Amino acid sequence: MNKCFFIIIFALLFLTGCGKTRELENRDYVMAIGIDDENGYSISASVSKPDKENSGAETMFTGNGESIEKAVENINGKTKGNIYMGLNRVMVVSEGFKGYGELINYFSNNVELSRDIVIVKAKDPYEILETKNDDDSASKYIYNYFQDKKKVDMDRLMDYYNKGEEIVIPYVKKENERIVITGGGNVY
Repeated sequence: MNKCFFIIIFALLFLTGCGKTRELENRDYVMAIGIDDENGYSISASVSKPDKENSGAETMFTGNGESIEKAVENINGKTKGNIYMGLNRVMVVSEGFKGYGELINYFSNNVELSRDIVIVKAKDPYEILETKNDDDSASKYIYNYFQDKKKVDMDRLMDYYNKGEEIVIPYVKKENERIVITGGGNVY
């Protein structure tokens, strides 16, 4: 009886497979995104590709489209693998950003996306994401800055937006080649 059981278990091991898995080395991990909606949507993605030599190094990719989804697809076509936003820490929206409805819709419908992200405003999201503070990337610096402070995350933004209430989003700027976080601007 035991011998037959072990033969069946052993045979089942060979019947399992890795059909539609995504290999870790074929993924590009988005650590921060910048969004501007001045002329359609322009998205900047700060991507970390884990390897032994460049631990923590991030590369910028940009994509444009008539919607957030199309801009993300545009970025995906430029990367080596599939972008994965589940590790995203920071979102930088432009000063005059008006597409909060589409932004909330995109993030709430995509289960792969993290909702525990710090949302900030900047004049030029791309410039912010390219800036480093000492050896920290923009995503690491901004995320760590808000660890012990009140932050605007996706859930909070959705709550305020759905209620039609004002929310103040912290402002980020580049000053003397460093990121500076200040007060904020209202969003309706």
